Amino acid sequence: NDNSPYLLTADHCLKGRDALGNTNCDYWTFMWHYETPGCSNPINEPSYYSTTGATVVANNSVSDFALLSLTEDPQNNPNIKTYYLGWDNSGNSGTGGVGIHHPVGDVKKISTYFYQPISTDYGSSIQNSSSSHWRVIWNATTTNHGTTEGGSSGSALLNKSHRIIGQLHGGGSFCDNLNAP
Repeated sequence: NDNSPYLLTADHCLKGRDALGNTNCDYWTFMWHYETPGCSNPINEPSYYSTTGATVVANNSVSDFALLSLTEDPQNNPNIKTYYLGWDNSGNSGTGGVGIHHPVGDVKKISTYFYQPISTDYGSSIQNSSSSHWRVIWNATTTNHGTTEGGSSGSALLNKSHRIIGQLHGGGSFCDNLNAP
């Protein structure tokens, strides 16, 4: 509740850095407002603002998450509008929400889900993995898209209350209402 500038990402993006020793991400650049007003990618790259530097404060290679503390606070730049999110670790996902991601470094994409995520495990490689993940069924939009892609790893999964309930990690991604509850 102190508006500390944290950023959620995937552990594999750290390239060997971790919270237990090699925490330095001083030269990393973070892009803000890398987005377009519509769903289609523009012909020309959109403009954006950037900040530099971070420190790894938490990470886990098995669940592929990393939490970074940003060195340069984006709130201090009047051109950057920030939205700080809380998280919900109650285990109750609620019904519906969104995934906000940048697949393969692309402009911001938003995927929507209307069904309640299903608590599940993900592979046998995760110790005590029972109910450690959410299975989300993305809804198709008017353009028949509604998915995540490679490069979306580490992005936040938000419930309707705009709270983070998890982060994207592994699995296939597609719109499939046939298996919805």
